[in-house]
Amino acid sequence: MHLTAQEAVTLWRQQSGMLAQRGIIAQDVRAYISDDMKSGNPLAMDSATALLTPPSAGIPIQLTSFLDPEAVRVLFTPMTASKIFEERKVGDWTTTNYIARVIENTGEVGPYSDFGSNGRADINQNFPNFQQYLYETIVEYGDLEMDRGALTKLNVASEKQVSAATALARFANTSYFFGISGLNNYGLTNFPGMPASLTPGTKAAGNGNVWVTAAGVINGTSNEIDADIKAMIQRVINQTGGNVGVDDDFTLVIPQGVATALTATNSFGISVADLIKKNYPKLKTVLAPQTGVVSTTNPQGIVGGNLAILIADKLDGNASGFLAFSEKMRSHPAVRAVSSLHQKWTAGTFGAVIRYPVAVSSMLGV
Repeated sequence: MHLTAQEAVTLWRQQSGMLAQRGIIAQDVRAYISDDMKSGNPLAMDSATALLTPPSAGIPIQLTSFLDPEAVRVLFTPMTASKIFEERKVGDWTTTNYIARVIENTGEVGPYSDFGSNGRADINQNFPNFQQYLYETIVEYGDLEMDRGALTKLNVASEKQVSAATALARFANTSYFFGISGLNNYGLTNFPGMPASLTPGTKAAGNGNVWVTAAGVINGTSNEIDADIKAMIQRVINQTGGNVGVDDDFTLVIPQGVATALTATNSFGISVADLIKKNYPKLKTVLAPQTGVVSTTNPQGIVGGNLAILIADKLDGNASGFLAFSEKMRSHPAVRAVSSLHQKWTAGTFGAVIRYPVAVSSMLGV
């Protein structure tokens, strides 16, 4: 039979009412097909057949994912050389040698005589020579690489330039500590003319002379560790002939592996840091991982344990030393290939220039 639209609605209302009386609620249902309608009417029932496609697993996960616009950057060993000495530009990348001038005023006197020529005043000059080391790195950008990076809001070219600048700066920092082998290019740990390192005093705890054990346990007492620092300061005072006093500016360089030694306290609750602040008010402390035996940035290796360095910052008003570079970063023209670019970045270092090696003392094995 054929039903009009009005007849179909009336039939549905009658049947839904009967179902409701029997506890069957078909909420939001708008139509009901009876058996005679399914068997005698050519209705479109394609969707009732078996699936021809795989069952739905939902929408792509990328559409429900959130990409954090703030990147987490991997940390590296701190570059601390510039906290010890200032950096200074020397020449440019065409400069091969930096020549310092050392002038020593000499003289002697003799007894006076109207007709005598006693005594003599003179000068002695020396010209220490430091060689430049030029180094470089290459940055490459692919066209497809940059376009795909843009999909994740990443500026590939900019980030690679940051990587190049960081690589150049990190190498310069390493050269300031260790210099360049085979050249007249030295660092804070191996500059010619510096006195041999002192040895730490014996510690009552019985684990050798170290300030902190390999397990991270403070080995020395506050007074014992302070005595080691005093020994380094006294040596500088002696080496400089009294041109430095305990109230002058000092820099104490220690590796991070012994940093907790400064918190060691004595029986009165006074720490090493407290004693330093009281006795040497102008002494600053710099943590330099490069002076530690566990440092991965120590290419030549510090044999014999952790190294502490004590520096008198100035002598006669002049800086005891500086870190010399010719170019911090020179970018060369970008060269275009078929579907990429590559660019060279260059820098130059003379290492550390210590004007007064007598202003430095060190202690190996802390």
